[in-house]
Amino acid sequence: MVRHPLLAVWFTAIAFTPAFAGGLRGESQLDQAISPSGASASIDTAIASSGYRVYAVWSELAVTPATTSEVYFSRSEDGGRLWSTPALLSNSAATDDGKAQVAVDGDGVVVAWLHGSATATQDVPAVVSPDGGITFGAIRDLSGSLGGDAGDADGLRMKMSGQKVHLVFEDDVSNPAGNEDVYVISSTDGGTTFSAPVRVNDSTAGTVDCDDPEIETD
Repeated sequence: MVRHPLLAVWFTAIAFTPAFAGGLRGESQLDQAISPSGASASIDTAIASSGYRVYAVWSELAVTPATTSEVYFSRSEDGGRLWSTPALLSNSAATDDGKAQVAVDGDGVVVAWLHGSATATQDVPAVVSPDGGITFGAIRDLSGSLGGDAGDADGLRMKMSGQKVHLVFEDDVSNPAGNEDVYVISSTDGGTTFSAPVRVNDSTAGTVDCDDPEIETD
């Protein structure tokens, strides 16, 4: 296992406000505060829950003044009736961030996403919260030896059980723009440290196209 030193921690205040309700079903518009009246496109939503706590992440396209997509997070402590004001988790003004995944167990919350261009290269950054999504630590790059290379990560999935966090994704690093292999990144301490990516498909790297991985924990 490759252990990374703890990074400096920044804190995001997650304030609770009544979410915008509308439509025949009285649904809540989570991005109302940052994208009123559909000013930007909200895509790639993912959701997780623990007890009455519900967590949602998504990508927001070109929220002024940004011109790229960024990852936002909102939480509810009452089963989805009231939601916090969306918090920006990514921080790249020049590169897209999206297709986020969120996993939770107890007070531990992990959000991971893809960073980069879908037509070039994408890496896997993540943030971890020890207090139910109230605050998050600094962004860390989980890509290890795959970071910044010619490979294009995609198909990210993540699950959490107790202190164990597992991410799976596909990457064509062994055959850029060609066949993709399947990699797993794991943590056994709630996201304090993560392993280096491990290729798990049994075919020779880059010889078989492995797509759409899934992962489950218990």
